[in-house]
Amino acid sequence: VYGARPIRRWLEKKVVTELSKMILREEIDENSTVYIDASLDGAELTYRVEKNGGMPALGRRQIYSLKSQM
Repeated sequence: VYGARPIRRWLEKKVVTELSKMILREEIDENSTVYIDASLDGAELTYRVEKNGGMPALGRRQIYSLKSQM
């Protein structure tokens, strides 16, 4: 009925906002790859950052979690 608009709004609110914050905190840059996973119940999103275009920087990975209210 509503098309893709509700999905777009949810993505902007949850994903784009968190990625923007990560850029401002300098946790990601243009060479970073960010993997986003959802928990089975959909209550939490997990962000995994790999620096240097998908190659882990110095073998370290950083994981960020964001609880979302779906």
